[in-house]
Amino acid sequence: MPEFFSLVVESDIAKRYFMRVAKRTTNLASTNKTQVRAFRFPVPPDLNEQHEIVDVMAAAKAKIAAVESKEAALRDLKRALMHDLLTGRVRIDVKKAGDKG
Repeated sequence: MPEFFSLVVESDIAKRYFMRVAKRTTNLASTNKTQVRAFRFPVPPDLNEQHEIVDVMAAAKAKIAAVESKEAALRDLKRALMHDLLTGRVRIDVKKAGDKG
């Protein structure tokens, strides 16, 4: 299944393996077919299991993307609020801010 293959290739295990076996020259790393064939590619025996793994990973990646998007929006809001406060566009009444009841 191509999507499962893609998940394995982009995994930390694969990245570490290929970084370890790659031959490095200036700004270039390469591997030969013997090294690629030597990579122990994990393949679940059941195709349905591959589909399940792909579905779980897709859902997890979608959640991560949503959280990252929300984090970026909150960071932008904070930046805008700080700008408004620091430029005097929005003023804080110190008496009211200091009152506790």
